[in-house]
Amino acid sequence: MRLSIWITGFALIFAVFSTSASTQQLMQPDPQVFQRPASLCSIKGTDHRTVVGWLANILQKQGFEVNQTIWDSGEIHASKSRANGEDRVIVWIERSLAEPQSQFIVYFIGGRFEKFVGAGDLKRVLVNSSDLDSIFGSVRKAIVDDALLKG
Repeated sequence: MRLSIWITGFALIFAVFSTSASTQQLMQPDPQVFQRPASLCSIKGTDHRTVVGWLANILQKQGFEVNQTIWDSGEIHASKSRANGEDRVIVWIERSLAEPQSQFIVYFIGGRFEKFVGAGDLKRVLVNSSDLDSIFGSVRKAIVDDALLKG
């Protein structure tokens, strides 16, 4: 009886430690810094809907299709098709704390999504910063340039 208790206890301890060790071996550290994204630019404006519409227009001029506009949070989701997948962006605005009545802060994030064998939907792929600049640099520049023109 005692022997079976010892064997059961040993098996349980072995199972717990071997599971956590194998889980750690499968995980890899994320190279991305965990931080809030930096703002892209600021833009003068008093009405958030006008600014969101202006941003959607720039995205469309840059070849992106606006997939979703969330007016209440000032957020736009857009994509541009490619041969093996698509490039996606999320652009959003927040009121400036320094000038809440007359200025918005614009944020931008972009990612490349590709098809993987056996996966039904597109998956985000890891892209280095220089490639991200070449993929999204023109649309980011268009937003900044237009914001500068608006004052």
